[in-house]
This record gives sequence, structure tokens and C-alpha cells, in this order.
Amino acid sequence: MDWSSNQSRILSGDNTSVQLYNPPLYPYRPTELPHSLLQSNSTNQTFSSWAASDPAPASPTVGVWSRPLFASKWAHSSSHTDDVYNHQTCRLFIDIRIPTSRPAFSHASSLQGLSDEELRLFARQHAFAGYNREVGVTEANSVNLPACVRHHCIDWNFVGQARARPNKWYVEVEPGQEGGRAGKQWRELAFAQHPGGEHYYVERWARREGDLCEGEARGPVVALRAAEGGRDGIIVVLGELFAYILDRKEAVDWEQEGRGCGSTQDLVDEALASGNRALAEIVLGIEAGAGRIRDGAWTVTKAVRPWDEGRKLFAERGAEGLLGAPDCVAGGEGGEGGVWLGGRKWNVFESNIGTAALAALLGCGVGQPPPAAKL
Repeated sequence: MDWSSNQSRILSGDNTSVQLYNPPLYPYRPTELPHSLLQSNSTNQTFSSWAASDPAPASPTVGVWSRPLFASKWAHSSSHTDDVYNHQTCRLFIDIRIPTSRPAFSHASSLQGLSDEELRLFARQHAFAGYNREVGVTEANSVNLPACVRHHCIDWNFVGQARARPNKWYVEVEPGQEGGRAGKQWRELAFAQHPGGEHYYVERWARREGDLCEGEARGPVVALRAAEGGRDGIIVVLGELFAYILDRKEAVDWEQEGRGCGSTQDLVDEALASGNRALAEIVLGIEAGAGRIRDGAWTVTKAVRPWDEGRKLFAERGAEGLLGAPDCVAGGEGGEGGVWLGGRKWNVFESNIGTAALAALLGCGVGQPPPAAKL
């Protein structure tokens, strides 16, 4: 039960990060806070504007990453305790973090099949997604490294209380990997530092086999986001690997239901303790997972809902999928007209392959949206 609290302790630098971010030493704008756009319901408009104006430079962070080490000054976790799938394109990301101690829940095929105690254990994992924006090289405090800021649009751990510090960090690459060349690993260093220059947390990321993003070569890199007006979602593809995330099906009035809780785990515990299991299940409604594309089949290999593992992402040949069958890729360079999945439009935020290749990857054709398609 202490996995989430240990993750929080590390991420907050042993509960010192809010104090460290006091200006003028480590200033930040309110718009840099990870949930600011989510709270103002402006992620769609802002992300689209950024995608239209931001370059998509070669970046050593593009790829699919495990996390061998996550450490603050006095606490740490590793790949022995955390099974992490961090899928990062030049713009969008999906980050899934599952404790290796999580039960298999093999008897269940839905949240309804879990007991209250199992639901509490299920809550203790994490998945979030959004836009990763490079802010260039900064020489603040003599750290001459590129920096990034992450903006979240879907977040397992957002229950109305916005994070009080930016998701902002430096990118440190191995010697010889400078200039945007992608290597086998890199380090994420917290933007703020303890007195003396020690970053308050560090993460080491190691490339997963199959993302086809190492060195100068680059396999397919595709990022899709569900069009505004329905359930939010993101799909990213890097080489043979993919990840997906779908937001909660039901909107939650956090002002009324959040109860001042700072995390999903706390809210689920409180909801179950007060007999409000329905709220706990709604809060745990985010779906996310990672998988591999083989012979045209998109198979989920790891998921926050373990009963989804082994399933196909897309419906195919009469078999049910987590999402509807791909309908078509609309015309335009690299699918600029959008992708249509199960009658729903998904916008193409990033693609390094042409329209025909994108359609082939999805297993559909290039054409017009189906008549009953929804924006």
C-alpha cells in the first residue's frame, strides 16, 4: 500500500520541492504548472496551437523507456519495484507506472469484480499523458542543459488539486550522444536544486527494445489525440511499440467530490470508507496500456487494467478490441485530415510517415470519413 506514497516522496524531493521552487532562484510561470491547462479546459486549443508552431526537433528523449532508477536524496525506487512504460514523441507522451507488486487480479474482468480492498490496491498505480514542450537550453544556476516542461491532459492522480510545482526538468545525455542523437539511456534531472547544486530528484531512463528510435535511424513515430467533444484519449506509436490512454468516461465535479484529497489513492480510500464505491470506480475509470504491433495486430502486453492484457487495441476480423476498428485516414500530408477510429475522429499531432503508410500501419484505407462519423 505504500508504493504511491514512496513515489510521491521521491518526486517531491523528500517533501522539499515546493520550498525549493520559491523565486527568484527557481522562478516559474503559473502556466507551467502541469494541470493549469487541464483546470481551464484549454488543453485541446493550446496543444493544437503548439503543434502548429513548435518545431519537432530530433530529441534524445524520443522513444519508449523503462526506468531503472528514480531517486531523491533519501529515497529511491527501481525497475525491481516499478514497471514503467514512458512513450515519448517530439510532442505528446504517455507515461504508465505500475508497481511490480501489484496483484494479477486474475479472477476479475472489470472493476466490479474487485473487492473494496483490491480496489484500494488497484488505485496504487499511475498513468498520465499530455504535451512535452522543450524550453531550450537554460544556464540558470550554471546548468547548461536543455529543459522540458510537461503539460498533462489526462492524469490518474488528478482529483481536483493541482500540483503546486512544474513538471520541469533537464535532459542529460551520455557523452557522445549530444546534438539530439538518440542513445540507449538518458537522465532526467529536476529543474530545482538543493543548496549545493544537487537536483532534488533524478530519473534514469533506458530504451526498450523495439522502439526503432536509436541512433540516426527512426521508425514510425506517430501521435494521435481524440478530437474534442467526447472522451479524451491519446495513442502514440514508436517503431513496433504503442501506448494508449483513455480518460474517465464520466466527468467528476471535483469541487464537490474531491473532498480536498490530494491524490486518487486518498480519494478512493475515503470514498470506500464512506460507502461510496460508485465514486471510487468512476475515479478509477482511466484506461491505459502499452503493447507491440506484429503482423498488423496491435496487442496489449501491459495495462493498468490487467484483464486488458492480451487483448487487441483495435477491433479486427470480427474480434472485439479496446477501441473500434480503424475506418480510414483522411487525405492530406501525413494524415492532416485526421484518423477515424470506430466512427470517431482522432487528430494527427505528429507523424513522420506519409498518409498511405499511416493507413497501412492502422490497417485501413485512405478516404472519406464514414457517414455517421463523429467529430
